[in-house]
Amino acid sequence: FATGMSYGAVSGRDSHGACVYLHKVGNEVVGSTLYATAYAAADATAKAAAAVFNIAVDGAGVVTLTQYQQVDHAVADNTGTAGVNEDDLALLADGLLTLSGTATVEDFDGDTVSSTTETIDLGGNIGFDDENPSVPVVATDSTSVLVKTQDADTDTVPSGTGTDTATADFSGRFVATPVYGADGQATTGNLTWAYALNFATGKSNGADSG
Repeated sequence: FATGMSYGAVSGRDSHGACVYLHKVGNEVVGSTLYATAYAAADATAKAAAAVFNIAVDGAGVVTLTQYQQVDHAVADNTGTAGVNEDDLALLADGLLTLSGTATVEDFDGDTVSSTTETIDLGGNIGFDDENPSVPVVATDSTSVLVKTQDADTDTVPSGTGTDTATADFSGRFVATPVYGADGQATTGNLTWAYALNFATGKSNGADSG
């Protein structure tokens, strides 16, 4: 761990809304949704179920990141500012993990000497990529749908009610082609719609209805 960090340190990442904590186990670091005391008390089955990722290094200096569960990423919205239609890379913050290296040499008659240990900050080098979902929408021809009322029904003389109401379903004029990305579609509510009335470009309150 980096200076000031310890067993159960907050990773700064979440998984399904749950905070991921870092635990050093041997020469590996485990990201888990279990906090320090809970992790220490958990059995192997519970630890495996709560594991989100594992970071290990071998003797050749090769760091291996193994991911077991989804890591939360920026929530996509319809403004194009939160990872919409692009990959989103979530990194561990700097100042969380370090990787140290020590060199040892041996001469012909078996004498050995080790170097001082040098350390690099590994946090920002550990990342979790995600292909965010996208949903292109095409508006099709709406001329075949008409919502109309009858003037005669708005006249209370001789038999009108004073009001006429009509409805027409325009939802079929919009066609969505959802792409759910690397995580797949949600179990429920994976495609929802919202509709709004607005003025056409250049028109505003008080516009002539024509």
